[in-house]
Amino acid sequence: MKLKLLGLSAIGASGAGGWYLFGNIRPKNVEEYLTRSGLKLLAWDSEYSWKAVLEENKELLKNILKKDPDSQSIKQWCRDILPREDYEKYAKAASLVCVDNPQTVKGKIIQLDGGISSLIEGLQDGNKDEKYKVSYVWKKHMSAAMELISFTPPEEGEGLEQGGKALGDWCKKALQEKPNDTLVSNVKLLCSPMPFDDISGLIEKNGENSKMLSDYSTKYNSIKELDTWKNDDTVKSIQNQQNQQNQQDQKILEQWCNDSKSKKFSKEGTFSERYPKFRFRCLQDADGGKK
Repeated sequence: MKLKLLGLSAIGASGAGGWYLFGNIRPKNVEEYLTRSGLKLLAWDSEYSWKAVLEENKELLKNILKKDPDSQSIKQWCRDILPREDYEKYAKAASLVCVDNPQTVKGKIIQLDGGISSLIEGLQDGNKDEKYKVSYVWKKHMSAAMELISFTPPEEGEGLEQGGKALGDWCKKALQEKPNDTLVSNVKLLCSPMPFDDISGLIEKNGENSKMLSDYSTKYNSIKELDTWKNDDTVKSIQNQQNQQNQQDQKILEQWCNDSKSKKFSKEGTFSERYPKFRFRCLQDADGGKK
């Protein structure tokens, strides 16, 4: 539509001669062709941008440069071809390599941050599947996020296996999509690892290590008759061990708290069952939670 309006405007202003003038507006070189096309040339000192270009166009650049590319060789190629008058020959490659025009969400994030190490997909160590499960379980209450990844958490249980997989599949696909601000923001929110894996890590992250009980007797006496305590299979398991060792009753609570700290949020029940009970049973002045 814009081109049609431009043509009509030219005719109205200059008559038939407008077509002659328009037809003779030929870009003088590759640089002018790119800027006339509405593309912005990359700044020579924008290292993250050149890194993104390299990531997105490795095969193209290998064919162009006839060697393994790096940022410096890409810059030099652009410097060499931007002044060239035979712009048709270089237009397509230059529009991918020499301009601010990331083709994927991954490329855009590299341009912004220098890499994707802040995302689960960019991690060099750790089990990515486990990381996706943890990220999912802490975001499954966000209905918009679950709608985005096309997953409905189950009414019973946490759905870690299916939910973690749904999130991982969405993140991998989203990184290859055309970038826009909303999608980039969503990827950064949903596809980044949580800064902890287990209950101990979360307590440390929250600065709550000092709130861990030092005297377990008072708390034990306050909860030992609760059905939630007496009927807890994880407690019964410790009780059986303690009875064999003839240890004091409050030691049961102390061991339960110590055992709980290593429970990972990638395991079914840690988020919805173990952690709320841990907060109630093992922290001083804890907020509400399961008993």
